[in-house]
Amino acid sequence: MQNKVKCVVFPGRLYDTAGQEDYDRLRPIGYTGTDVFAICFSIEDRVSMFNVKQKWIPEIKHYCPNTPYILVGTKTDLRRKYKMTIPKEEGINFAKAVKAFTYVECSAKSQEGLHEVFDEAISATVRCSSIKRAKCHLL
Repeated sequence: MQNKVKCVVFPGRLYDTAGQEDYDRLRPIGYTGTDVFAICFSIEDRVSMFNVKQKWIPEIKHYCPNTPYILVGTKTDLRRKYKMTIPKEEGINFAKAVKAFTYVECSAKSQEGLHEVFDEAISATVRCSSIKRAKCHLL
């Protein structure tokens, strides 16, 4: 994966992790060396938003207390179909409340907002740390 921010190429690797309880002890092993976390939740599922605050942020703060994280609302294409989705303003306020670096939204289906997710992940890495390595790991 390569992404450009302001005409600079940032090489990196992207990892996805299993959220099931069976992996709770194994999952943190993969956190070593992570430069930024993208914590995702579905904007049409309040339980997934609840899990951000109750599970994911405490876990990240425990294992990587100095690593920035961005909050990502996914499935934004469903806003056109369903009225009961989480509003963007609520996502922004939630990100502030949980001290995320920023909040962005995207849709994998329509690909809307995908570039912004990676741009903000890179921005969080650059602003929150002095980059000592040539590589960036996004989990």
